[in-house]
Amino acid sequence: MFYLLFFFFAFGLLLVAPELLEILRDVPPGPEQQTLAEEAVHAAIRPRLPVAAALALLATALGGYYQVLPGLRES
Repeated sequence: MFYLLFFFFAFGLLLVAPELLEILRDVPPGPEQQTLAEEAVHAAIRPRLPVAAALALLATALGGYYQVLPGLRES
């Protein structure tokens, strides 16, 4: 369960990173930057949630199958 959540948040962050980097590059630091970043993340993540969930499930399943995730290895 931990791996699934970790991969979900990691893939979610990777999917919205381009929008965040664009805002960080174009808007000077301050409250306006934070507000714009929050709005961009909300707008960008909504359609990408199923993709992040599918990638997390796939990564967890493959990690368990190939026994590369600690705690999911058979002795």
